[in-house]
Amino acid sequence: MIPGLAEYVAARLVRRYLFSEGFLGRFGQFLPHYRANANQSDPGPVVGVYADALARAGPHHHADRTILEVGSGATNSVGYQLLQRGFAGDTGNILMYEPHAKFDAKLDAQMMHRAGDPSAAIRVQRITTLAGVADASVDLVLSNSVLEHVLDMSGLLTQLRQKMRPGGMMVHAVDYRDHFFKYPYHFLLFGDAEWNRWLNPGNLPRWRLTDHLRFFAECGLEAQVLSSETDPAEYAKVRGHLAARFDRGNPATAVTRALIACKARSTMPNP
Repeated sequence: MIPGLAEYVAARLVRRYLFSEGFLGRFGQFLPHYRANANQSDPGPVVGVYADALARAGPHHHADRTILEVGSGATNSVGYQLLQRGFAGDTGNILMYEPHAKFDAKLDAQMMHRAGDPSAAIRVQRITTLAGVADASVDLVLSNSVLEHVLDMSGLLTQLRQKMRPGGMMVHAVDYRDHFFKYPYHFLLFGDAEWNRWLNPGNLPRWRLTDHLRFFAECGLEAQVLSSETDPAEYAKVRGHLAARFDRGNPATAVTRALIACKARSTMPNP
């Protein structure tokens, strides 16, 4: 018997059929084994991840650059702190792309005030579509705990690559764990049919690091894994029972978190 399997399945069924995204956004922090998005109250750790990634990725600086964050959540809090810490230089802009989460205007106003930069109201802009972003206009694309939820990876990456300037960069922090974090790998035990029919909340396609590296390559992006983590003790509990889709012989299957930087291949024509 796989440790914790019954508890895991029960939690997943409850998550799928009883809890909406709005409910989890408000009350997820109180649910056992579930980690809610804390970026809205404290964007510091996310900005720290971005800063670390850029330091690892090497020279890339544009004095006054346009930054696009993908999947910003209910507020623009990360954008305000990016601006405060000088990521966009003196005159650059930060675009906060959020096509799904409902904007919390009251909380956003508090976060803007806390950041203390009077230019934020103009230089940090919230968008719900990429259609209005000019091609070849973005210097830096960022995302945190977003790519693991994207169903159409090729579609998103193609759009993002079109928006990047020549020499631009993407930095993606990806969380490959099941988001009931007590069981980081249990969702790999199920075939696609049973996962999607009964347990998938709708936004967990269960990509692994190898999948994302393949998507990057197919979209003309050269990717570099800046750092990655695994949880050997937890992986050992499930490794022998993984669904056929997941390659237990590939170390990348066990990756729980990864920091990935990528640039467009200079020899690859724009899509």
